[in-house]
Amino acid sequence: MDKPIKKRLKHLEIQKYHNHKAIFKIADNDVLALFEKLLYKSDNFMLEPSFKIKDEKVFSSRFIIDWRLNKDFFQNINPIFDFFKQLSKRNIKLNYNLIKRVNINKINFKKIEEVIVGIDLRNNFYESRIKFYVVMDGYPELFNQILKMHGYNSKVIDLIYSSALLVGYDFYFNGKTRSKIYVPLDSSHLDNFIIQKKLNKIFSPQINYFLSKSNKIYVSYKGSGFKRTLYFFPKNPKSFINLLNNKKFKEIYSAWGLKNKDYYCTVSLMEDEINKNCLRNINFYYS
Repeated sequence: MDKPIKKRLKHLEIQKYHNHKAIFKIADNDVLALFEKLLYKSDNFMLEPSFKIKDEKVFSSRFIIDWRLNKDFFQNINPIFDFFKQLSKRNIKLNYNLIKRVNINKINFKKIEEVIVGIDLRNNFYESRIKFYVVMDGYPELFNQILKMHGYNSKVIDLIYSSALLVGYDFYFNGKTRSKIYVPLDSSHLDNFIIQKKLNKIFSPQINYFLSKSNKIYVSYKGSGFKRTLYFFPKNPKSFINLLNNKKFKEIYSAWGLKNKDYYCTVSLMEDEINKNCLRNINFYYS
């Protein structure tokens, strides 16, 4: 890709960041300044802002930077390490014990497809977190290791059709760390009528209707009961948004003006809340 094109694309991603800050009136702080520094020093990335609705409360200081692992990625290594290093100098004590259980030195990065770093900042400083995620495919050795560490039951097993996986670590500012897995189903799965028959037995009619409107999903799990959250990648974002029965979300969406623009998005919803037709927790990611 030519340098002028790269420069233009980077400018557009950075502008997206500033637009999101302006829309939600996000105040500057030390952690956000460090993230901005990482953003400006990075190359060949995609920025994804988001907002979260939780019981009528809105959390909007949320951003991720997504790098695809190609020959240009490794110039971003030093800025990423420097970001985490600078956090420790701000008296933010992140607990890396969970991620240390994976021997990073032995990871074959040629089998890692994406690296993601993000922030989710809250008014309560200790509820804030830093995200570090990787997307892998065709790496069964690491897939098996991660799945054994995370744990699994039939809710996980029933949705695994490959060794593709998104693995996430949330480093909270209170010292807590949480690992998460996201099992992907892309269009090759969702359009397969045999898999559709299986999904019809696993999920409710409402969820299967949402699946029919999606190009792809991720499924994550929480707690000992492995409660599922579904991340939908809609075929038509605007029509998918109309399916969401949440007053606060509709207020933000209408006031924002996004409905008049073209965009890609991901919408995360809890399985139990979809089935009860009571959406109280919604994450909306866009690019």
